[in-house]
Amino acid sequence: MKIKNVIFENKQYFETIGKIHSSDQLSVMDAYRINRLVKKLNELNTEYDELKKKIFTQYG
Repeated sequence: MKIKNVIFENKQYFETIGKIHSSDQLSVMDAYRINRLVKKLNELNTEYDELKKKIFTQYG
């Protein structure tokens, strides 16, 4: 079985989103939207990591 997920496997993507999230140049609305995006991506990344570990331990 081959697992490929470009967003969650690419750590540079999360570093870039983190830099955007901590930028002082965002408007209030943009900062709010980025914050919601970051929270959702973190939730999905956690779920992805748990499922990936479960599959690897179950099927090796």
